[in-house]
Amino acid sequence: MRAAAILLALPLLVAAGCGGGSATAPAVTAPEPAAPTAAATAGEVEAREEVAFPATTGAGVLALAAQRPAGIVAYDVALAGSDAEPPATYTVEIGSDDLRARLHQSLAEGDTWVGLDLNGRVVTYTCTAPVGQAPECVDGDPDGGASRIADAIARLVGNDFVVASFAPVAAKTADVGVGPDLQAGEIAVSCLATSGSRLCVSRSGFITELTVPGVSVLARSVTTEVTPADLDPPTAAPG
Repeated sequence: MRAAAILLALPLLVAAGCGGGSATAPAVTAPEPAAPTAAATAGEVEAREEVAFPATTGAGVLALAAQRPAGIVAYDVALAGSDAEPPATYTVEIGSDDLRARLHQSLAEGDTWVGLDLNGRVVTYTCTAPVGQAPECVDGDPDGGASRIADAIARLVGNDFVVASFAPVAAKTADVGVGPDLQAGEIAVSCLATSGSRLCVSRSGFITELTVPGVSVLARSVTTEVTPADLDPPTAAPG
């Protein structure tokens, strides 16, 4: 299985130390994800092409979500507040091929980019840019901030969160609906919906919507096209 491919199995790069980038992610309450596995083999790539679309069952929607598509997806994220944390809204863009991934998180105070080596499961670069300033990049993850961002994003739409949130209801028929929709620029998706929760996935395996109590993640754009430059450190001001 390919880690970090479009946030379906993002590697959890938990690092020691304190501090972080200038635009670290808000805390998210979600299940503890399991350790990631190695990059996908050619056989696994072929297997994901056999997943039925449109899905007709909850298990079929989960099977679509377990694919590892290459491309770029941009999400609008909204988190409900708590006694300790105020509500938060921000955007996340994830680009990935079979070898590398790039996360781009945009908060009100600035942007952070995280480069990932999917085979080695390590951060290759970290770039930060306060609002209105050009990105500054460093090799690796010297203060652990990039790892914490990757961890927080995985807890939003990582495969373990998806399974923990929707597998218990996927096999049920009462009060659970499965059907088609159009999202993220008229992309055909299959959706699993139950009271207060909804999961939608495209034919290629991109999650276009994940809604559970307190968490809303909605894709604003999706493409299966990705170039090496899309995964390199940013060279221009954020925007």
